[in-house]
Amino acid sequence: MRLSPHVILVLGALGLCSVSGCGVPCSTSSVECCVRGSCGCVDTLGTWAGCDAPCGVKANPRFAAPYGYGIIDPTPNPAVAGEPVFIDVVVGNDGSNDATGVELKLSYNDWSIGFGGWTEIETKFVDIANGTATSLLVPFTHTFTSAVHTCLEAKIVSVETGGDTNPNDNRAQINLEVVMCDAAECSFGVPVVNNHDA
Repeated sequence: MRLSPHVILVLGALGLCSVSGCGVPCSTSSVECCVRGSCGCVDTLGTWAGCDAPCGVKANPRFAAPYGYGIIDPTPNPAVAGEPVFIDVVVGNDGSNDATGVELKLSYNDWSIGFGGWTEIETKFVDIANGTATSLLVPFTHTFTSAVHTCLEAKIVSVETGGDTNPNDNRAQINLEVVMCDAAECSFGVPVVNNHDA
């Protein structure tokens, strides 16, 4: 039997709310039941009913900034073609819960052939303790095969437990030059675009 919003509200007022796994009203000042999500503190009108976020979603795995070498830190920089570059990615969690099973993906794009989408370097799964000052350094390694201007992208793809209160801070990016070196010198190419017919 499907309950009408009116009946749900009445049940919530009686403390008998059991819709979508929620057993209590959305807040002490509200009689609305949680009717969407897994115990989501979302009332029948679609508002948060005094809750900051859905129930159980209190972690916030994040990057401190969308761009910056403090977030993605390659060594050496510039990278040398044919030699490994060690890339440290710093990710934090300023939520009140630990974030476990955080899927962290590092990718690159080769601008010498134009933007053709991101190529994955590696994906790792990490656990990040909660706290505003908490940060975790996650190491990656990659070897580029030719001189190129490239971009590195770090991305939080998913979180197994703990939640994610702000998915808008889940991506970071930097630019990286990859150079060719021999015993005497290093060199790299610069892509040039001609927007005219001649």
